[in-house]
Amino acid sequence: MKALITLAEFALADRLLKGGPLLRAPASANIDMLTGAASIMACAGLGFSFYALHLWLAKNFAPEIAAAITGGAFLGVAALIGLSAFAVICYRKKQFDKVRHDITGILEGLAKEADDRLAQPIREHPKSAAAAALVAGYLSGEHMQQRH
Repeated sequence: MKALITLAEFALADRLLKGGPLLRAPASANIDMLTGAASIMACAGLGFSFYALHLWLAKNFAPEIAAAITGGAFLGVAALIGLSAFAVICYRKKQFDKVRHDITGILEGLAKEADDRLAQPIREHPKSAAAAALVAGYLSGEHMQQRH
């Protein structure tokens, strides 16, 4: 039983470390700040690009048409950003579901193994099992009260 628990702990740790969003490294705050700064710079660059596009269009077309084309370009870029975000969300959800399925399988295997090993002694000594469960519950409750 101990070997299975150790194996499950290693498997969970491995899956969590590979999963990414379930664990965050301490240096991730720096990465988040850099990503935020890059996003702000990208938005500013897009804004200037759209302004330049509008100025160029205003010289070559009527103001109404230039504004319409610029607005269409804004909508197109917004649609691309939205589709990209949707794709990332779907990918992360699929990864999360895969990790959840793996963890569920491991826990079900552990529960079955525990049931196989503990069922007979509990049937043979029901009073001792009930007393042990009572003591374990009491100690758990005391431990939880001390933590809060």
